[in-house]
Amino acid sequence: MNRQKDGIEYLKKSIKHATEQKNSQEIYINSIYNLADLYYTIQDFKESYNYAFKISTKINPTTSPNKYIILHSILGGCYADFKKYDNAIFEYQKAIDVANKYDSCLAIELFIKQAKRYGEKGNFEMAEKLISKGLNLAEHCSNFNLESKLNIIKSLIEISIRNKKTEKSINLINELYAIDGLIKQENRDQKLDSIETIYKTKIKEDQNKKLKKSNLEKEKDIRTQKIALLIVVFGLILLTTFLFYIFYISKKQKQTNKELERLHLLNQKIFSVISHDFRSPMLNLEVLLKVDSDIKNFEANKFKIQDDLKQANLVLENLLGWSKKELGMADRETEISNVYIETNAITNQLDYLLKTKKIQLINDVPQEKIIKISTDILKIILRNLISNAIKFSYQENNIIVGFNQDSNEYYVQDFGTGIEKSKVDSLLKGKSISSIGTNFESGFGLGLHFVSELLHQNGGEIRIESIENEGTIVFFKCNIN
Repeated sequence: MNRQKDGIEYLKKSIKHATEQKNSQEIYINSIYNLADLYYTIQDFKESYNYAFKISTKINPTTSPNKYIILHSILGGCYADFKKYDNAIFEYQKAIDVANKYDSCLAIELFIKQAKRYGEKGNFEMAEKLISKGLNLAEHCSNFNLESKLNIIKSLIEISIRNKKTEKSINLINELYAIDGLIKQENRDQKLDSIETIYKTKIKEDQNKKLKKSNLEKEKDIRTQKIALLIVVFGLILLTTFLFYIFYISKKQKQTNKELERLHLLNQKIFSVISHDFRSPMLNLEVLLKVDSDIKNFEANKFKIQDDLKQANLVLENLLGWSKKELGMADRETEISNVYIETNAITNQLDYLLKTKKIQLINDVPQEKIIKISTDILKIILRNLISNAIKFSYQENNIIVGFNQDSNEYYVQDFGTGIEKSKVDSLLKGKSISSIGTNFESGFGLGLHFVSELLHQNGGEIRIESIENEGTIVFFKCNIN
């Protein structure tokens, strides 16, 4: 009861709120409808009627048939309590008309209520007709059980007795007893089913107990097997760990030996280069200083010494850079560089070598092209590739530094002696290959391998296309913007 009162108070507040707010008509109607239903439930028919009547014309039977049926059933019940039986019959008829249209089974109780109102008016014939109609309808509705049918027959007996139809009343009473017998039989069957269910449950419980005992014994056996299996697995893990440790130590030792071998080869390469490329200009300088200080002799050899010293300086720079890279000391931080500008800078550095052979270097790189690589590294790459191109170019040739749009690669092209096909892979892999330039310049191919390593470290690559006695094109690329 307290919950119903709380519900009434809440709905009244909801009505007040809906009245104050715009666009709250639906909330207002639903709240009024629920209040009428609540008051009818607690049999406060006066309040129920007041709220139901307020919205009796506002609920559409087409869009809300269930609400419409319940609302007019409430109004019929209120009128019956007020002893306004004609009004009650009218409201019940409204509900019956909609129920017949959407769900005729909902009309059964409405026929009974309407019949009682006719009986209260003394129109027993109409009352009996309506109850019979409801009873016939109940025969075809699956949701009406024997008890519901029994209640309808009781109402019909009551009307028949009041209408003084003794014979019909006796027949209905016999039918009532028959239905009551069926209900009792149904209850007995239910009890028997319940006893049978209990018996089956008991048997099932006994079976479950036996099965549980059997399972416990099996679980014990399985536990014992698991312990044995765990011991075996643990032993295998220990053995695997030991073997892996031995493998790891062996692999580590191989890596150490390989690194020592690599450093030894690096040491040999460095000394090979020092003994050949770097030692030669030093010996020339020593010879020049030992001769008589004849100005003419000095002038005649000066440019040769300058050329040798520049070559020695280039070799020294490559040597130091390569050593740093091999020892893991090279700075790999990337930046953006302009290839066109750096090509011009290297051309100025190597101007004497170009003039010595009367070679023209053509910078065909688009001025706006940039490459994602350190400027210092780019200079080393360009200096080595252009120096090699000069070294193996003939007198009065051209060297072209350009950019291939199709393959997205930069290239340095010369028209000199070219490289044997068998030597290209060896040069890129760092194998020492002694070679002589067109002006008898010496070298071991250290610079080309160094360039290849630098490019790979910066996400790039290098490739060589060469034809003997026609020239060489060295292509390279990095992360190009």
